[in-house]
Amino acid sequence: TTVSIIDSNITDSVYGGGNEGEVSGNTSVSVSNPNIDSNSESNPQVTNNIFGGGRSANVNGTTVTLSANAITKNVYGGGDQGEVTESTNIKISNSSISNNVYGGGNGADNVGNDGKIPGKIGANTNTTISQSTVTNVFGGGKGITAEVLGDTNVNLEEGAKISEDVYGGGDNGYVSGSTYVAFSSPTITRDAYAAGNGEKAVVYGDSHVYSEGTTTIGNNLYGGGNAAETGTNGTNDAVATVDIAGLSIRGNVYGGANSSQINGSTIINIGNEAIDTYYGEEKGYEQSLSV
Repeated sequence: TTVSIIDSNITDSVYGGGNEGEVSGNTSVSVSNPNIDSNSESNPQVTNNIFGGGRSANVNGTTVTLSANAITKNVYGGGDQGEVTESTNIKISNSSISNNVYGGGNGADNVGNDGKIPGKIGANTNTTISQSTVTNVFGGGKGITAEVLGDTNVNLEEGAKISEDVYGGGDNGYVSGSTYVAFSSPTITRDAYAAGNGEKAVVYGDSHVYSEGTTTIGNNLYGGGNAAETGTNGTNDAVATVDIAGLSIRGNVYGGANSSQINGSTIINIGNEAIDTYYGEEKGYEQSLSV
C-alpha cells in the first residue's frame, strides 16, 4: 500500500497498514509539500501520529518519508500494536516533529492472547533525520513488546536539532541485535546514548556510536544506555564502542552506560583511529574533540 499526503491537513493519525487487517506486502507513507516556503499556510500536517505499519495489524516492511515542512506529533517506523515482518525505514528532512521519532513500533504491556507480539519488528530499523526538529529519537520501539529482532541504525545529519535525547535502542523495548548511531553535525540539547532507555530496553548485541563534523551535545555521550544493559549477563562478550572524529560536548564522554552495565567491554576511539574503525578507511575529516 502507498499513502501520499501532499499539501493536506489530517486531524488524527495516519497508518501505512490496515485497521486489524493484515497487509501481506510492503507499505509506504509520504508526507510532503511541493511549496517549499516555510511560511506557507498549506504545510502538510498530521495532528497526531504517523505509523509505517497498521493498527493492531501486521505488514511486511515499511517506509516513512517526511519532507518539505511536514508537521506531526510522533513518527513510528512500525505499527500501533501491529507487527512488521521485515525492516522499517524512516527518512525525515525539513520537517517538524513535536514529540518523538521511533524506528520501531508502538507496543503494549503484554503479549496478546493469540501469541502475537504487538509492536515487534522482525528485522532492522533504519532512521535518518536532517534539517528537522525532534524532541527525542529512538532507534527501537516504545513499550515492552516493541522489540526489534535485528539491528537498529540511527543517522542524524546536519541541521537535525534534537531538543532532548537520542537513543540507539528502544524506549523500554529490547533489541536482539546491535545498535548503530551516527552523528554528522546534528545538535543534541541533552544526552546521547548508543543503547536503550529503561530497564527493559536491553540491547543483546553490541552498541556503537560515531560522531563527526560539527556535532554538538549539550550534556553527556554514552556508549551504553540509560538504565538499560548492553549484552547478556553471564556471556559478557558485548562491546560498547564510542568513535569520535568531531564533537563539541559540554558534559562527559562515557564508554559505558548511565545507571546500568555493559556485559562485556568498552572502547573509545578519538581522531583518525575512530574514522578508520567506523569507515574502514581514511575519510579526511578534521578530527576534533571540544569539551
